[in-house]
Amino acid sequence: MAILGIGSTLGYSTDGGSTFTTIPECTSISITMGTHDKIENVHLGITDNTKDFLIGLSDPGEIAFKFNFAATVFTGLMAIKGMIKSGSNEIKWKVTGPDPDGAGSGVPQTYTVKGGLMELMFSEFPVNGIIVVDGKVACRGAVTVG
Repeated sequence: MAILGIGSTLGYSTDGGSTFTTIPECTSISITMGTHDKIENVHLGITDNTKDFLIGLSDPGEIAFKFNFAATVFTGLMAIKGMIKSGSNEIKWKVTGPDPDGAGSGVPQTYTVKGGLMELMFSEFPVNGIIVVDGKVACRGAVTVG
């Protein structure tokens, strides 16, 4: 059964994951679970005319999100971006999905990951609408599902 994403949250932690600050008014959150590079291993000695591949380096994925602009939230995220750049804190990110059964009785799925580089970009400045900010966080290490 399909469920709505209402109730999903995105938060970050600067204390190793003890507490998370939720980014308010997120309108979209997505997390890719990572991929592996595919290295072609073809040589002149193949006998079955079939390509062979090796598993290369892994990319743990990224968290992409959008939120309605609020100066305090944007300023806070810029400070987090500065911490990431300076290496002064390990930032953890947590995505919490909606109630899986849609009735309020299920346990939401959570995804926690260390954050790497972060990008923030204003999507648009509409004449008669809400300013939206797009963000991306490059994940570092494995995503923990809980």
